[in-house]
Amino acid sequence: MNPAALANEPLRSTDIGILPESWRVVGLGEALRQAQYGLSVRGQKSGSYPILRMNCQERGRVVFRDLQFVDLDDRTLESYRLNEGDILFNRTNSHELVGRSALFDGSRTAVFASYLLRLATDQSKLLPAFLNFYLASEPAQESLKSFATRGVSQSNISASKLRLLRIPQPPIEEQSAIADVLSKLQATVDRQDRIVGTLKELKAATMAKLFREGLRGEPLKQTEIGEIPERWDVVPLSAVCSLMNYGTSVRCGRDPIGRPVLRIPNVVNEAVDPNDLKFAALEEREARAYELEDGDILFVRTNGNRNFIGRSAVYSGRPGRALFASYLIRVRLKADVLVPKFVQAFLAAQGRRQITDQASAASDGKFNIDTGVLKSLLIPRPPRDEQRAIAAAVSSLDDRLIRAENAAAGRRRLFHAALTALMTGSMRIGDVARTLT
Repeated sequence: MNPAALANEPLRSTDIGILPESWRVVGLGEALRQAQYGLSVRGQKSGSYPILRMNCQERGRVVFRDLQFVDLDDRTLESYRLNEGDILFNRTNSHELVGRSALFDGSRTAVFASYLLRLATDQSKLLPAFLNFYLASEPAQESLKSFATRGVSQSNISASKLRLLRIPQPPIEEQSAIADVLSKLQATVDRQDRIVGTLKELKAATMAKLFREGLRGEPLKQTEIGEIPERWDVVPLSAVCSLMNYGTSVRCGRDPIGRPVLRIPNVVNEAVDPNDLKFAALEEREARAYELEDGDILFVRTNGNRNFIGRSAVYSGRPGRALFASYLIRVRLKADVLVPKFVQAFLAAQGRRQITDQASAASDGKFNIDTGVLKSLLIPRPPRDEQRAIAAAVSSLDDRLIRAENAAAGRRRLFHAALTALMTGSMRIGDVARTLT
């Protein structure tokens, strides 16, 4: 395969878009040896063979986790035993997840459940790794979603419909090169995600140690929130706050008229996200009741997911002159008592459990807290200099984690851009190889 020649190859119009002239377009069924439904048997906690289910798909690969097992006779085993290069296709799931696929590496003996289809390709026409990457591409996913038959809570794609999927068929040598490049890009994503995972574990362990032992190695004492250093106090939030109120219920809009209003989507990852803003025009006198100051802590007070209740963030002046909406509660701490970022770090480490445990279910399916719940929230109170030091240590970990997460997001964007470009022929394998050198 000559990359230079590929780059200059003419393009042609096909029923799935503009593709290189040497690429064919075929129905998937023309390139398959088998499209087989899985076993309709109930898995058990133990047995002779793992039966792979929908949860065993991760990033296009089969993973062995949360396994169930079955006992099978030899004939049934041979009929459903997975082989290296088989693709497990998720034929029944939510509309979002139906059509997901995973490549089996042959590392263990396993069979597969009825909600999956086994796709085995004719490898003289279509390489499994190439097909698996193509099925994850945006063009393929759009087509697959259009094939899906929607039910009450699930969507379904039958084997007969799947065979009709129109797919590109580059020469085998180019399929292999494309799959190889995408595998390498995916490996960089995996490596960066492992770094993110390690940093999250480090942060969790460090915070647990800081809020139990402090920084000075002093003896510990038992309190209502567990063991803490002997010189620390435990205080209810009501005793250390100067202001606690609900936000404005004024109607907001996207037009940047008036003041920015922070809402639930702006309180994420323990920080205020200044994107996705809405705005409201209030009289200045009314706006003052909801205007945020540096150090104010915003709490999510209502959500359909109990685990989101009590999510919080410290406002640090961005966006400027911001107000906050009625689904949030603002807490302003008394000056020189508690450092806001220390309180936020404690909430992230363990304190928010006190809030979520007290969330009450409403008739609309949401969970709620009120100011009474926050007032009873118990907070540790070390000396101020120790609060600042702990907050600085947590901020340093957060900075490292944010940089790692941004790097991971960049690698994912690169992978998905390359996936789309390579699968449509808008970028040829030689072009991608040059970007990686």
